[in-house]
Amino acid sequence: MARAFTYAGTSSAPIAAAFLLYRAELPVALIERIGQISFAESTTLQGPQDDDVEVRAFGESAELRWRSDSGHWHALFLSEDGDISPPSGFTLEPGNLIRYGEPRPYALWGESREGGAFREGQRLPRPLHYPGVAGAHAAIQVALYSVDSEEAENPLPSIVRYVKLVAANPE
Repeated sequence: MARAFTYAGTSSAPIAAAFLLYRAELPVALIERIGQISFAESTTLQGPQDDDVEVRAFGESAELRWRSDSGHWHALFLSEDGDISPPSGFTLEPGNLIRYGEPRPYALWGESREGGAFREGQRLPRPLHYPGVAGAHAAIQVALYSVDSEEAENPLPSIVRYVKLVAANPE
């Protein structure tokens, strides 16, 4: 049974504390800034920074995502561990998360070239880096969830959790 915890406030400290606490479970991060999107190993991150627009640190059992909006921080922590305690400052969301099947891979841009960088012709003018992917093509595995609550008669998948980067078959 997966659980969801949320945070909203003017301080990034609770997010930083949660990131440091669960960093071992979150080996990869997708970092989105104005004009730049990149993947990185989470060990290279120190936690929330003022220039972050949105970050999703993820692994096979959990994801911590955060974003800043004019000095206000929002975060969501998703965990496959149903017995996990909420990170300090985070609130447990009502209902349980129901996962739909096994995580599914979705192809990412680019084809591996010399030096391990992925390139995508003319569309993306810079090399892409997918940490830990050995192969000509990359994919991201995602898990789909719905919230099991008394109000939902037929819950549809409404939450996407990034799981891991993998080598992909280009077909």
